[in-house]
Amino acid sequence: MCTNISKDSSDAFSPTQLTALETRITTLRASTTTALSTAKSLRATLSSINSTLSTTNLLSSISALETEKAELETRLLELKRGTATKVEKSEVERAEGEWRKWRGVCGRRREIVREMWGVIEEVLPEGTEKGEVRERLGLDD
Repeated sequence: MCTNISKDSSDAFSPTQLTALETRITTLRASTTTALSTAKSLRATLSSINSTLSTTNLLSSISALETEKAELETRLLELKRGTATKVEKSEVERAEGEWRKWRGVCGRRREIVREMWGVIEEVLPEGTEKGEVRERLGLDD
């Protein structure tokens, strides 16, 4: 309890001043609550960052990226000098043709597998585990 309160009327606050002080106190309490909430959120964020990215991991990532950068710069330098081996247009066309051919074969084989599995499913005895049968037949590879 405050013991040095003056009883002098000249020290008293007016009702307007008291209302202004109460408003200021309410505003400061709200600001404090907001600041505490923000601080708590930032601490949680910092904690999650610290737990996911250790300094050791960051240093190893930086090292790996610097190595990759050096390799890419070397390759780029070779391209700029013209020392990289050039692929003839006919070779590119041949490779693309092979790719289209085998992509088509793969698609047709995938369709055959789908149709065959449909036939197999129709004749499977009840209670048979379908996933197990697919695995035994090598269909999930």
